[in-house]
Amino acid sequence: MSHEMVWTKIHDEREALLAELEQLSDEQWRSPSLCEGWTIQDVVAHLASGASTSKADVAKLVLKHRGDFQAVIDAGVAEYSKGTPAETLAAFKAVLHERTAPLSGEAMLGDTLVHAEDIRRSLGLTREYPLETLRELGDYYKDSSGLGVKKRIDGLHLMATDQKWDHGKGEIVQGPLLALIMTMTGRAEYLDDLAGDGLPEYRARLTK
Repeated sequence: MSHEMVWTKIHDEREALLAELEQLSDEQWRSPSLCEGWTIQDVVAHLASGASTSKADVAKLVLKHRGDFQAVIDAGVAEYSKGTPAETLAAFKAVLHERTAPLSGEAMLGDTLVHAEDIRRSLGLTREYPLETLRELGDYYKDSSGLGVKKRIDGLHLMATDQKWDHGKGEIVQGPLLALIMTMTGRAEYLDDLAGDGLPEYRARLTK
């Protein structure tokens, strides 16, 4: 995926999410997301913070927080969620078309889509994501050394049922590629969208 295409997809996903966020009540903004301990507002704050943080910024912040990357993330969330939901929404809208990323463009695309789902799923909303975007993120996460993905999927055969995509060898875990992506990144709430002989083992890995 070219650099230009990655950013086009990121901006598309931000725009789609913004359209939904603009319709939420303050009560919905303050409701829990799929991210443990984070409200909807906190997730949007994280997305706004990430879109405002460069690789150079991350290096400085990690040093400031003595190597604690989670502390860097938490500080960004705290900064962008300290106001009203309207203020957090405005901050997200202000960075909608930025091309700043603390890591790679692919990581930013994944972060944007996965966290958008953290919001949508908790609110009962759905989006029909572009199949190509899901396929590219499936490829990105299956090879990821972070987020605990490798430990979750090792020895299993993940197979999408809504398009041509699969990975690994072993007992099959199959279902929509979105559900595979979300479970690869640790969201147990999507396990019920999956099936296959490998599902009991996969479930155990995600819920232990």
